Amino acid sequence: MQMEKASSRRRKALQFGAVVGVTAAAVLSANPAMAAVEVATVSPSSGPTAGGNTVTLSVATLSDPAQSFIQGSTAVTLENAATCSASLTAAPSFPLVAPAAVTVVSATKLAFTVPSGATTTGGISAANDYNVCAYSAPGAVPGASTAAWTLIGKAEAAGGTYHVGASPTITSITPRAAGTQGGGTLIISGTGLDSTGTWSLGGTTVTPTVNGAFTLATVTIPAHAAGGPFALVHTKSEGGTAIYPAAFTYAAGLNVTPNTASNTKARTDVSVTGTNFSSINFTTTTGKTPDDANGHVYLVKGNYDPAKTGLVKANPQTTECLNVVPISDSELLCSLYLAGGGYSMSTARTVSATVTGTTLTAAAGAFGPADVGMLVTGPTTITAGTYITAIIDPTKVMLSKAPTAAITTATNIVLSPSRSFSDATLTASSTALTSGGTAAFAASDVGRPISGVGIPAGTTISAVGSATGATLSQAATASASGTYVIGAAPLNEVPIGVYTVTVVNSGAVDAQNTPAYQRSVINSGSTFTVADF
Repeated sequence: MQMEKASSRRRKALQFGAVVGVTAAAVLSANPAMAAVEVATVSPSSGPTAGGNTVTLSVATLSDPAQSFIQGSTAVTLENAATCSASLTAAPSFPLVAPAAVTVVSATKLAFTVPSGATTTGGISAANDYNVCAYSAPGAVPGASTAAWTLIGKAEAAGGTYHVGASPTITSITPRAAGTQGGGTLIISGTGLDSTGTWSLGGTTVTPTVNGAFTLATVTIPAHAAGGPFALVHTKSEGGTAIYPAAFTYAAGLNVTPNTASNTKARTDVSVTGTNFSSINFTTTTGKTPDDANGHVYLVKGNYDPAKTGLVKANPQTTECLNVVPISDSELLCSLYLAGGGYSMSTARTVSATVTGTTLTAAAGAFGPADVGMLVTGPTTITAGTYITAIIDPTKVMLSKAPTAAITTATNIVLSPSRSFSDATLTASSTALTSGGTAAFAASDVGRPISGVGIPAGTTISAVGSATGATLSQAATASASGTYVIGAAPLNEVPIGVYTVTVVNSGAVDAQNTPAYQRSVINSGSTFTVADF
């Protein structure tokens, strides 16, 4: 008779893919009255959408032996409902962890692996909180139905639930390299990212800011020893890990040869060794657009800081190393003009040229870096305030404005180191100079002298905010309007002292806020001394 009962329980257990151990038979001799369901706790209380993690279900005190967890006779399921079902006569909406897959540690504790099918929805929300319910095989609990699995232990909202969060993924990061001093912003794209979990870059812990959609994280790049590429690892607080291998490289510092020169010498050619030079665009290192968004090699007093303070950089470059030529990914050559800060602007002259769009083409080779910033006048089709913005080659330059009609035959065009405009206004005691548009202020105007009504003698342009607004080095003596003249850029001697050679992939103000910003590190090899010998 005992064998017949055991066989009946085994057949019913197999309906759920379970194998019931003979130890369950002993439970039948207990009190036939049905006991209260034990309240349990879950540890850990959260896990990833993908499942695969181990969870334990524990009861503090066993109130009735009939509620014991029994190896081979206890199953577990996760239920997304208000409470655990009192019994199961059919497979639940989420996969049942069959007795064969449940490890019973003791009568009050079991462990199981969360199945992936139990977590069919992603994201982080209360909708993904699940009850963890333990069931005994049919007929194993006195007074319970012999045709159904009976609830014997539960972790519900009142006692604790199991939370499921989306497993994180990392799809991209920008930039992929930086100097060993860190700084700048690393932007991470992915899904299910978590600001409360753990993050590490090359083994260094970082703290990100994650957007509301959990798809974008920003991290301040930490300092790190040179090397890599290192992995970026993110483990969510609720389980699940994303690894982006070979994610980030820390570049060693620079070495500059020679590392000293005199400011009585007009030109000093230097060699700079480092890393990642071939990925940087150095084509505008003419000295006339030192703050554009291309690559530059700077001589800096202290630690270069492009953060916007007013209209200028917090700690800008003292001068720029001109005509940068990358020899390889690890070496570049450039020229420092310590006695004059760079090329002086050309003197006034006339060239025979044609103009198509913004490209001016001379009949013969005539142009060089000293022509950047020169005013262009001549035919009436040339718009007032037009000037040279860049040198394409010895016969071609780029203009700030296209003429009103193409100049298709060789025509005399005048180049002047100074330019005037008549639509500016000043306010007494203010350093702001505003133009209606003809001034066409540019970065190349910084440092150039300016004169006109209400402007004190010796005033220069200290900053350019836009094509219609500039900042003066001295406040206006009166409110005025009229014609103002921007003169040729002066040559400035670099003061004696110790400087740092700094390589950046963007010289723009506030460039540190751009995702791909890179800046070389400060190290002993990047030190450069300007002397008077």
